Amino acid sequence: MCLVIVVAQACQVVGVDDGDGRFTYPERLETGKRRSSRLDIGSKKTFIKSDNFDFIDQLVQFVREH
Repeated sequence: MCLVIVVAQACQVVGVDDGDGRFTYPERLETGKRRSSRLDIGSKKTFIKSDNFDFIDQLVQFVREH
């Protein structure tokens, strides 16, 4: 048995409310994450043309076939 956790990639910067009315911007970093500025993350997302939320359907199909 294997557990796979996958996270969709968004083409827009995603802000997370920190509970005090401020937003933080988490950035995946290898197996962890760090908080970055909106501008830093935005400059790294210029090559992403669209969200890939349909990858779940592709993953389900792959699992069924294998």
